[in-house]
Amino acid sequence: MNYNNFDCIVIGNGVLTKLCIQFLINNNFNVVLVATSNIEIKKFCESKNINNINDEDIDLIKQYSFDYLFSIVYLNIINQDIIEIPNIKAINYHDSFLPYYAGINTTSWAIINGEKYHGVTWHVMGKEVDKGSILSQKQIELDKEETSYSLNLKCLYSGFKEFKKLINNITNNTLNEINQNLKYRTYYGKFKKPLYCGIVNTYYYKNSYEVDCLIRGLNFGKIDNTLATAKIYINNKFYIIESHFVMMKNDLKDNLFKIILDFDNKYIVISRIRDIYGNEIELEKEFKFNEYNEIYLNRIWKNDYLFEIGEYFEKICRYENYWVEKFQKIKNQNIKNESFTIDNKNYNYKYIKEFLNEQTIEIEDKIILTILMIYKQITNKNTLCIGYDIDFSRYNNLYSNIVPFIIEFDENDNINELIKKITKEKQNINNNKTYCKDIFFRYNKISEENDLFNINIYKNKRNIYYDLSAFNILIEDGNFKIISSDNILLERIINDVMK
Repeated sequence: MNYNNFDCIVIGNGVLTKLCIQFLINNNFNVVLVATSNIEIKKFCESKNINNINDEDIDLIKQYSFDYLFSIVYLNIINQDIIEIPNIKAINYHDSFLPYYAGINTTSWAIINGEKYHGVTWHVMGKEVDKGSILSQKQIELDKEETSYSLNLKCLYSGFKEFKKLINNITNNTLNEINQNLKYRTYYGKFKKPLYCGIVNTYYYKNSYEVDCLIRGLNFGKIDNTLATAKIYINNKFYIIESHFVMMKNDLKDNLFKIILDFDNKYIVISRIRDIYGNEIELEKEFKFNEYNEIYLNRIWKNDYLFEIGEYFEKICRYENYWVEKFQKIKNQNIKNESFTIDNKNYNYKYIKEFLNEQTIEIEDKIILTILMIYKQITNKNTLCIGYDIDFSRYNNLYSNIVPFIIEFDENDNINELIKKITKEKQNINNNKTYCKDIFFRYNKISEENDLFNINIYKNKRNIYYDLSAFNILIEDGNFKIISSDNILLERIINDVMK
């Protein structure tokens, strides 16, 4: 057999994925297909004349015959029928020193748990996740100030070095497999989250070291953060911790503005924060400080409702990808802030009223349908986005009670088809609950977005955000009321149509 001419397929979305593809090419591997959602990797593949597909379409791999499958920075579980396709092996990269820290977000969990060492592993893929025999691995020492971001970079560097060794062993037919000692296995699932949503000023954390580890472990730097942010709760608001340091009490001498979490002999000193959306906050303008420019944080007892918030985070995190993709669509298509300007032209609104009078639908759907049909007449767009109140007022400092309600329509859609689309969108929203507002900070592709909309439908007056530039409608007890409007003509039309 010619050990320098294997056919292979690569699945992955990271910087390491691209590096490994290039190394495979340099070593005479024939990369017949790459499955990725990463735009940079797609462009790279096109420059090298390599076929590529979206990673959500990996079932297309079944059409190919090849020797090796490489899964490199791919966070989803690959079905066994695909793993069994390669003629020789399916190989996965994992960013831990297996059998320790199998699963997801392993660099963060290693730091949060106070580990001194971590590592990387290339292993055979099998029926169970991250349990296959080891082909190559390297241990990594953690620094005292290690963050998830810095450790991820270390893993990238070590992972690529070990990949070179792996390919060298494959081409020289010297590849050895070592079974994992699974009695030492630890596993962190996709939806495993830090306690209490990453809120640090709680009585769960007993010392400054635990809090320091948590903050560093949730510092992803420029990388998307699928886990959580480290937060403080102060004055009934949540803030994301941007910068902190640990200090002995006797060493606290500077006059900078700072927020302090006090332990027996050390302080956690928080010097920079962001609001829950990720906007930078000037401490001196946000809070009242003592004469030493200090604020001492109170810690929260376990019976406080904030602990319910943390528990709820673990429940709703499984829906997070739905909302990220939805806001990405909003950002890409610029549909949230689409102008809804109505002039005095003689648009045919009479037929809307006639249609609605024939329908036996609830008032909320009538309002949405009215807005949708007006929107169809005055724009050439085929997507409407409004804010929709899910009445989640208890935790709305952290979780959003206003979510995007998106209807995509065709100019040929009749009234019944539009009603079906409205019903389906309401079901989708109900099924996916809500989201933590820090997603706009944690995911680069929806950065600078927020949960403010030009038109909002509220079902609870407690939830209303009084933005004078927005068109806000309150629906209560089977009646509606326009509570703020900068669009007098739209207000008149809706009032007339809904009579």
